[in-house]
Amino acid sequence: MEENKLKTIGWANSYQAYLKLQKIGLRKAAFLELEKFILNFKMQERINRRKLIDLIYQLAEETGDYALYLPWNLHSNVFQPELLEWIKQEPTNPIPYKWSSDFSQLKKSIELNPSDQQALKMYYTRLINRIRLNQHEVEYGFGYSGDPQKDLKLIEEGELLINNINDSGEKEKNRISLEELKHIASSSIK
Repeated sequence: MEENKLKTIGWANSYQAYLKLQKIGLRKAAFLELEKFILNFKMQERINRRKLIDLIYQLAEETGDYALYLPWNLHSNVFQPELLEWIKQEPTNPIPYKWSSDFSQLKKSIELNPSDQQALKMYYTRLINRIRLNQHEVEYGFGYSGDPQKDLKLIEEGELLINNINDSGEKEKNRISLEELKHIASSSIK
């Protein structure tokens, strides 16, 4: 697991302490350690900060526990500004786009590295959930929440990328979801 890699980064000890304290429910002590980590993080060389950001986002994605690994103050006040700066400085590097909170940035990451399976999984999860949210009341006779034509365009973009998914089961699951969403969006255009 990626969390073991954290142990090899000595300057991130306070982040590791934060995780340990959070896991046992000592929230106040955990956030004191997180504050120490943030101060130490800002003093590190850019390359080290960026490697750690990538590692922490990998952990959050692998475990699905974004709240633990990326508490709001760390994510929004520290990592997101660093990711924006990273994008400006390395516009052809897919990593900072991948971890950006912006869906269009995630698409850019895939444009730069179409074989990144983790980015593709994140893309399809967000795409499908985003469109399902627009359609969730349609089956009950309510209107489409959003613009079905925009959703059709997003679905078509998703269909173009689907062959980049290596796992045949995952590919088929996403293909079926897109077909269902496409049918509802098409039926909702007046």
